[in-house]
Amino acid sequence: MRSLTLTALEGIPEIRAGDDLAATVFDGLERSKLGLADGDVLVLAQKIVSKSEGRAVELASVTPSQRALELAAITGRDARVLELVLAESTSVIRCKKDVIVVEHRLGYVMANAGIDISNVEGGGKTVLLLPLDPALAEDGDGTDDPRQELVDRLLEHERFKNAAEMLQQKRMIEENVWSNPQIKSFVSEDDDPGLAITLFDLVKAFGEMLERVKNRPVYEVESADVTVADMMRYLRDQFLQVGPDQPVFIMRVFELQRTRRAMIALFLAVLEMVRMQAVVVTQKDLFGEIALKRHGSFDQVFASEQPMAAIDKDYI
Repeated sequence: MRSLTLTALEGIPEIRAGDDLAATVFDGLERSKLGLADGDVLVLAQKIVSKSEGRAVELASVTPSQRALELAAITGRDARVLELVLAESTSVIRCKKDVIVVEHRLGYVMANAGIDISNVEGGGKTVLLLPLDPALAEDGDGTDDPRQELVDRLLEHERFKNAAEMLQQKRMIEENVWSNPQIKSFVSEDDDPGLAITLFDLVKAFGEMLERVKNRPVYEVESADVTVADMMRYLRDQFLQVGPDQPVFIMRVFELQRTRRAMIALFLAVLEMVRMQAVVVTQKDLFGEIALKRHGSFDQVFASEQPMAAIDKDYI
C-alpha cells in the first residue's frame, strides 16, 4: 500500500540572516531521531530561505517612487510596500482597491510579488521578499546560495552512510561465520583491546571534524588531485613511521589535510583499508581519540600495488 508521511523536524529555531541551513536541518534530524532514506523528500519553506538570504527589508528604508504613490492611491496600500512590489516585478497585471497582481521577476504571476508582511519580526515595520532565485546558483556565478551547502552535505551524508552500512554488514557477516565462545581463554589479562567502535562512530566523528574545519582557509590545487589509493599509501607510510605496534590517530591525520577533497579521499581510504582488513578502528577509552591499528593482514594487503591499482579504477 502506498502512503505519504509528513514529519516536521523538532527544535528548528527562528532563522536569521546568514544562518547555516544545512547545520540547522541536520541538527533537526538528530533531535528528531530521524535518518534520511531513499525516496525521502526534504522540504524547506520559502520563508526560511528568504530569511537566511537576508531578504528582510525595513519599510523605513524605502522611499516610494511616483509610480508607487499612484498605485497606493488606487489600492489604498502602503506606498513603501508597493515600491518593493514594483522592484520585484516586471509588470503590473491588475490593480484595484486592496489588490495588486504582478508578474514577478522570476516569471510567476502573483499578488503583491510574493512579499510577506505577516509573521515577520518587526511589528509590521519589516517585510520579507521572495528568495533571490528558487533554483540553485550556477557554479562560478559568485552567488552564495544557502541551500547549496545543504545539498552538498546531503550528498556527502548519503555517500558516507552507504559506505559505512556496506562495510558494517560485511563485518557482521564475517563475525557470524565463525564465533568461538572460548576465545577469552586465549586472551591475556594484560591485553586491552579498547572499546568496541563501529564505522558509524567513525562517520560521525568525520562529519564533526568537517564541520569544525569548514571556516578555516582551504587551499585547492587543481593540478594536485589526490586519489583514494594515494591516501591508502599515505596511511601505510604513517604506520611505517610510528612502528609495528603503535596506532595512528586518524582524526589528527584528517586535520593535517589542506583541502576538503583530500579529507574525503582520506576517509574513503580508511573505509577501504577496513574492508580489506588492513586496519581496525579502535578507541582506548570512552570519548577517547579514534585510532587505527594494524590488522594481522596489514603486510599482506600492501605486499603489492595491485589492490591500490584496482581501487583507483573503482573511483574513476
